[in-house]
Amino acid sequence: MGGVPERLVLSCNRERGAMDFQNGRAGDWLSCAARGILCAVLIAVCVGRAYGQNPGPTPAQKKTMKIDGIAVEKMPQKLDGVQKTVSGHVEVSGASKIYYEECGAGPAAVILLHDAWLHSVTWEDEWRPLCAKYHALRYDRRGYGKSEAAKAEYSPVEDLLALINDRKIQRAVLVGSSTGAGIAVDFALAHPEAVQGLFLIGPIIDGLPTSTEFEVRAARNSAPIKEGDAKAAAEN
Repeated sequence: MGGVPERLVLSCNRERGAMDFQNGRAGDWLSCAARGILCAVLIAVCVGRAYGQNPGPTPAQKKTMKIDGIAVEKMPQKLDGVQKTVSGHVEVSGASKIYYEECGAGPAAVILLHDAWLHSVTWEDEWRPLCAKYHALRYDRRGYGKSEAAKAEYSPVEDLLALINDRKIQRAVLVGSSTGAGIAVDFALAHPEAVQGLFLIGPIIDGLPTSTEFEVRAARNSAPIKEGDAKAAAEN
């Protein structure tokens, strides 16, 4: 996950409820905000399909907008009745605790898995729209945000299972970005009974090589770290 996209390439597998984004770099914050709304809409559509719900407004209700010169359809967001976010910690293996936030009470559960750069705050733009319609859950992986660092060897997949069991979620759509998407895939393979669908954004999959484009973009975006500028790297 190397920054805000320069171009947006989407593909959706309706049978599996899966999507994939390929990201590059953007020119301004307005495009970033627009993408946050678009991402929330796409997640909502994909989750709706996975649970057999109505995917959204009729064509007459949709509005056309442009992101980096690409025409996309924006659906109106109704955020009335958004429930308050509650938070807590779940104990996982090795006597560690991971932090989570939870909101909403819809029929579908959506779990957000962040990338290797930022903690769960990376989903801030999508959080409220998802909370308005679904039971949404996001969490900080070990060593990120408000979660404790690992004290021994552990499995991110089993951490996610512990969180799902603690929150009494039967099945969920997993939304993952970069390494978070890789964890989502690993979890689906290990515990398919707990997965309703996958929404994958630039997934990094164990055992598969990354593309040259990804490696070039990652090197460019992380370059400020060599000069001690972590903020610039995060903004990339």
